[in-house]
Amino acid sequence: MNVYFYGSGNRCKILLELIELSDIVISGIVDSDVEKSGSEIRGYDVLWVDQLKNYTNEYICVTFFGENDYESIWNELSEKYKINNDRILSFHDLLILIYSDIFNKLPISVDYSNSRKIIISAAWEFGIGGVEEWVRDTVSELLQKRKDLYVLSKRSQFENIIDTQNLIDFYIKDSCSFRESNVQNAIKLLLDNIPSTIICSRVDEVLLAAYMLYMVSHKCIRIIVVVHGSCDGLIRDFFAYNKVIERYLCVSHAAFNSLYALGVESERMEIITTPVKTLETNRNIWTLDRNKALRLGYAGRLEILHKRSDLLITLINKLEELKIKFIFEIAGHGSYASNIVGFISEMNLSSKVNYLGLLDRKQISDFWKDKDISINVSDSEGRPISNIEAMLCGAVPVVTRTSGILDDVENGVTGYVVPLGDMDKMAEVIAYFDKNREMLKIIGGKAQDSMKKKNDINAYVNRWNEILDGK
Repeated sequence: MNVYFYGSGNRCKILLELIELSDIVISGIVDSDVEKSGSEIRGYDVLWVDQLKNYTNEYICVTFFGENDYESIWNELSEKYKINNDRILSFHDLLILIYSDIFNKLPISVDYSNSRKIIISAAWEFGIGGVEEWVRDTVSELLQKRKDLYVLSKRSQFENIIDTQNLIDFYIKDSCSFRESNVQNAIKLLLDNIPSTIICSRVDEVLLAAYMLYMVSHKCIRIIVVVHGSCDGLIRDFFAYNKVIERYLCVSHAAFNSLYALGVESERMEIITTPVKTLETNRNIWTLDRNKALRLGYAGRLEILHKRSDLLITLINKLEELKIKFIFEIAGHGSYASNIVGFISEMNLSSKVNYLGLLDRKQISDFWKDKDISINVSDSEGRPISNIEAMLCGAVPVVTRTSGILDDVENGVTGYVVPLGDMDKMAEVIAYFDKNREMLKIIGGKAQDSMKKKNDINAYVNRWNEILDGK
């Protein structure tokens, strides 16, 4: 099999390291980035993408990860470069082919008299994010109902959360590098714990290992995935494992619709809302007096990638230009935090803008309970927990139009949605609330009521138990 790599970034380099394990031949590397075209990687010249016009019968592997408009790449390869759709591979399609050659004869011996284990995989180094919070909350809730549940993770990440008897101490330091040793270790661990049902929230080595086991003996393992995002690249990654995935649990309609568009049957998917537990949501006070400052809040990772935290500075400048009286509290941590702190100091805004750092989950209620408006400026979101928490506390969400957030924010009814990156429009919406303070209570109340109806932890746990029991 001869294949061209389309894209010369990190995933291309991963495949170049692994390709020696298989009989696959690299025909060349192409890129549509002018700066990368003409460079060299591991002895291969990176050619301009139009080179593909001369090789319509070759296999093409799209190695890069796309956020938005990623699916148009497949259309372009088919229509412009005349590549047959069955010859266009994703990164994970090729990864599976490489490892299938290596692990096609696994020594599987299953004692089906043993009880089937339910394993939630969290085998990566935890950071700050909604997926990590989902894992911790879901594990702690489900363990109250069943004793066959285990979490696959680094021990320190679940200390004081679960009993050690329900922990399988395993994690991959460089998760998603797909090194052979990491995949081998994941396979060995799963072999030691079959029969099992594995629940994956990431397209990582554990899901790849589960795929390999399923293909050798499908009775030994059930595979359920939780799709926390809806960007095109993530959807393509999960879809590569479609033949072994029993059920897709999607956190948003956008994820559901994207998978359905690729051909996943609706019967194998459902949308499941993750409730927020232990959040005090009693609130009956908004800043209705125009002589007082509007209280704005942001809680989340402070990064430019995905989160676009740089736009927080743009928004603050816009609010200053409009002479809006406000207090803006920013909670979170990330590589852009120092820029926020520097901006506050440089512009002498400490009386208006407060950086609080990373808050403990127990502090979230106190953070949101006095906020009039919650801000989200991301250009990519799954279904942000911070937005759910803010709405539960009655803060009006003023957010950018990311697909996942639309499940919860109905524009003009339970909040306001502005185009991606449009801080002029966001500032305009905030100015509207500044002049029409009574709308804070009306919209904030509707936001709170709508989210409370979705925040049923008992229904959530019951549905999970049905899914795990095969219902």
